[in-house]
Amino acid sequence: MSPASTPPSPSRYVEAICRARGWILAAWILFVGLSTSTYLSAFRIDNSVAAWFLDDDPELAVYEADHDAFGGEGWIYLWVETESLDSPLFLRELRELVEDLQVLEPVSEVISLVSLPRISFGYLPSPSWSNAFRSRLVPDEDEQHTVVAIRHRDDLRTEVPYRLQLLEKIRQRTDDADTIRDFGLVGTAVINAELNRAARRDMFVYYSLITVFVLLVGGIALGNFRDLITLGAVVVGTVLPVMGSIAALGLAFNLITIMLPTLLVTVSVSYLVHFLGEFHLQRQAETGFQGSIIAISATFRRLLRPGAWTTLTTAIGFASLLLSPVEPIRQLGGFAALGIALAWLNTITIAPALLSLLWKDHPSHGNKASPVSPTVPPSRSLSPLLVWISRPHPLLTLLLAIAFLTGVSGIARLSADTNYLAFFRSDHRVRQDYERMANLGFPSDSLTLVNDLSEFDPIANLKRHRDQLQYEKSLRSIAGVHRVESLDHLIDSALPAKWKSVSSSIERNKLFLLFLQASQHSDFTSKHGQKLRTRLMTDYLGTREILRLREEIDALDAPTGIRTPRISGTNVLWSNMDSHVVRTQLLSISLTGISVLILLPIAFRSLLLGFLGFFVSFLPVVSTLGLMAWLGLPVNIATCLLGGVVIGIAVDDTIYFLSRVRDALREGASLDAACAQAVQTTGRAMIKTTIILIGGFLTMGASDFLPSVYFGLFFGLSLFLALLADLLLLPTLLRVLAGFLPRRSE
Repeated sequence: MSPASTPPSPSRYVEAICRARGWILAAWILFVGLSTSTYLSAFRIDNSVAAWFLDDDPELAVYEADHDAFGGEGWIYLWVETESLDSPLFLRELRELVEDLQVLEPVSEVISLVSLPRISFGYLPSPSWSNAFRSRLVPDEDEQHTVVAIRHRDDLRTEVPYRLQLLEKIRQRTDDADTIRDFGLVGTAVINAELNRAARRDMFVYYSLITVFVLLVGGIALGNFRDLITLGAVVVGTVLPVMGSIAALGLAFNLITIMLPTLLVTVSVSYLVHFLGEFHLQRQAETGFQGSIIAISATFRRLLRPGAWTTLTTAIGFASLLLSPVEPIRQLGGFAALGIALAWLNTITIAPALLSLLWKDHPSHGNKASPVSPTVPPSRSLSPLLVWISRPHPLLTLLLAIAFLTGVSGIARLSADTNYLAFFRSDHRVRQDYERMANLGFPSDSLTLVNDLSEFDPIANLKRHRDQLQYEKSLRSIAGVHRVESLDHLIDSALPAKWKSVSSSIERNKLFLLFLQASQHSDFTSKHGQKLRTRLMTDYLGTREILRLREEIDALDAPTGIRTPRISGTNVLWSNMDSHVVRTQLLSISLTGISVLILLPIAFRSLLLGFLGFFVSFLPVVSTLGLMAWLGLPVNIATCLLGGVVIGIAVDDTIYFLSRVRDALREGASLDAACAQAVQTTGRAMIKTTIILIGGFLTMGASDFLPSVYFGLFFGLSLFLALLADLLLLPTLLRVLAGFLPRRSE
């Protein structure tokens, strides 16, 4: 009997899966149910400062030590607009507002036009002291705007959304004041709280959009309800166990790890589309229950090997993020790699179990077709687009290569910048409040200089006091510094003029007592008097502005009595993440690139095919990063994920494509026929998976957090470029190197 009339026998593995499908589905239901229960019961979000750093991060340790030494407090600034600052009605409501804010649990002090700092000097301070404080609270020649400074407890590690709750209370109470026409809030706590709000919003947006997307696009791409059920089972069996494992380990979600479902859904769908496409291609030869099992077996013989390699390379792409010093990125990488492995496990267990059940009595075609050749697909499976793509297009390929090289040429311009204010959309309340604050002339951010003092260098040292004032004068001359706040400046503004040049021991003692009294009520000195800090009030600073400011501070000639200060602050800590972000991207690209370069020649048993696969997978990623540089978009905590992760995903289609070409060549097909067959079979699944992947990542465009938007946009662009490279550039390279390709051994 000829091979054409004798159907192949199903593999033992597939027969075992089909016989045990009831147990497999029951285990799936139990596993998913437990994971869902764990996830729902232990889910929480944490975007606190400490959540972004490793526990043993030295920069975090120094920052926390300084933060705790000064009482662990921060500032929120409330700007308000009224008809007239001198209105008795407004001043009365302002006093009532201050009294209401003062009793809020995290608040320790409120400074306003009607409530100056709680420092008693034992005499009436100089007029310059009162004028100095008024200038901090009211813009020059402005009688309609003022600022209320709110000092509050600032917990770096707490997951309780107390900042969000505090801001809501402040907004509600301020909104109740009839004489306040407009207001806004700025401060580190404001940004942190809005990050938590954005994470919670993104969770609902991402999960809703990706669910709708899978149902709509998956249904259209697959073309039938039975395959959609299979797809849903694989997706649910991948996403929920991973999310449940995060919750079970006591880990909180954040703006980075909240993206996990989108990543896992799109990747698991892409795996299954290849599997289902091959399954239905093989089913054109068989009908009935036995035909489905044989089709599944043939699908495994065709895709098991390339599927295993794609799982490995994609998992490596995500696992490379474990080298990142940024904790949320490490978590994303580790759990995404786990999800990739789980997606493949579901594809080779749940998928065949469901397919053998759902397609038992549902043949693909109305009549039984002739067996399908393993190398030549039936003509009715072709489409005009695939036929056109399968032909050589030298001019189009040349233009594509030029476009790739143009993008690559911008890679040297790529830089990192952490600017949380720019991470919000232009119409976001936080960004508008900061812009309004800057337009009014108020500083909205600060850079902190910390000096460590010893027992031989007391705070109330007259020479140190004068040297500090001289140093602050130099600091004020730096561009971008609105003013300098310090204990020395506070004392100097309060001192009567006759004390400015005292030198006798009696006057020194008076100055010492004044320092001692003021320091007990000031946030400029540490609890034990061993540290002194100076605050440079500025507009909001991104990393580039902070680096410039630090360089100018380092270039100053400090007086002999002033030690070189340590530059600190939450914004500085965040800006230091830039080096971690750059390191993350470089390590991810390097590790994934090297791994792919080593693994592909082994997978194809050909150095040439392995190198070509690496080249067409690596080129789109580098080109996309170069395009970001040309557009002036810096690398940040989200877009640093581009690189190794994209390479790991983009190489999947390359492996499937080259595997099909290699198999056809070994079966005796010509190179043109092999490329045409790869385009017309695997190419169909590649186009579907790319559309699904791009659509899935574009759902991130609904985020309020712009780095997530850019991540989804450029991730999708990278995958589109990778598809073009696989379908157009790769066949051209194969034709150029045709003489070196592996052929069927005679």
